[in-house]
Amino acid sequence: MTRRAFLKFLSFGALLGTLMGRARALLAAPAGGRALVVVYSRSGNTAAMAAEIAGRLGAATVAIRAPAYGDDFFGWTRASYDAWNKLTSEIEVPDHDLRPYEWIFLGSPIWWYRPSPPLWSFVEASNLGGKKVVLFNTFNSRFKDENIAEFRRLVEAKGGQLVDHVYVRRGRVYDQL
Repeated sequence: MTRRAFLKFLSFGALLGTLMGRARALLAAPAGGRALVVVYSRSGNTAAMAAEIAGRLGAATVAIRAPAYGDDFFGWTRASYDAWNKLTSEIEVPDHDLRPYEWIFLGSPIWWYRPSPPLWSFVEASNLGGKKVVLFNTFNSRFKDENIAEFRRLVEAKGGQLVDHVYVRRGRVYDQL
């Protein structure tokens, strides 16, 4: 392992610890069934973050699937096109009921400077009435504040309150190697 890779590994661990501290502070008490983590992850990075959040908070998880965004070239192209054009996508979500939860953690990668289309589709189809929402993302480039503000407005239109946005910047793939 190179020195640079080792330092990135240490930085990622420290950042994840900080983010988890923020998440625990937000809940101010053990989750005990009060939190639900909803995640869309195409490559597994955001799923790893979701698993860490759910594990530390004792939260239930729901994984969003987007069959149109397969691992092949066409799936990648379709995902990029939909994200660039701010389209929603067909999603599959296991049966779930948001009513028992006070906190909803919504996670996805950032594509074209905004949360990925499957997460937008999930929020558009959900009733977040009275829920406290935390958005979490992984990405290799950056996000744009106006896109996060737009996501906040959607959450509020669905009755929720976006209380925080936490993220991990992984860096470009050649930096990750």
